[in-house]
Amino acid sequence: MPVESKKEVDKLTAATSKLDPALIGLAAKVVDGKYKDDKVSVENGLVQVYVHLTSMSAEAINTVKKAGGTVVSERRSNKMLLIRVRVEDLEKLAKLVAVTKIEPA
Repeated sequence: MPVESKKEVDKLTAATSKLDPALIGLAAKVVDGKYKDDKVSVENGLVQVYVHLTSMSAEAINTVKKAGGTVVSERRSNKMLLIRVRVEDLEKLAKLVAVTKIEPA
């Protein structure tokens, strides 16, 4: 495997390891902007998730917002945000260094 390809695979693996299993491949399951199972609910292409961060700094929160997240609430003591995000942006969000874990809300 070429070095660039291995690096890309490693980045993708690292990003998806931050995603709860219920969120992996979610975009492929959405039909007409909707999807629902026992853990995940998608409406109008948006899903609410808990994003765990390395810190609750303004910089970390802003990187989540720039990746497409809309902050619904914050739990500073747990270093966690409740956000609404487009399903297609979940992997982009998972690639952020400030993000440690993403779970369905």
